[in-house]
Amino acid sequence: MPTSTKAGQNLVTYTTVRNAKSAPLSSVFFDYQMSAPSNHKGAAPTVWWKFNGGSWHHLIMAWNPATKSSTAYWIGGDAVLGSLPGLTTRTLEMTVDYPSG
Repeated sequence: MPTSTKAGQNLVTYTTVRNAKSAPLSSVFFDYQMSAPSNHKGAAPTVWWKFNGGSWHHLIMAWNPATKSSTAYWIGGDAVLGSLPGLTTRTLEMTVDYPSG
């Protein structure tokens, strides 16, 4: 897992998405959440993703403040990947930029 150490640093990750069953999967999606560097709201991270070499999609991140039982975090809504044929492997690519502040 890459770690950002300064504002403006771009992080790129690749995740394998696999359907190990012979039946296709429909309406595949993912949710993305990341820990905040502090419990003080700063500028939202910029998150983009693409699936299996397709086009880039912007994932809007929402702030969730710290509570008595959890630290603060950023969360994106459902990111829809679509259908995944049976016995296939695809790649999810994500890029995250942390702006200053």
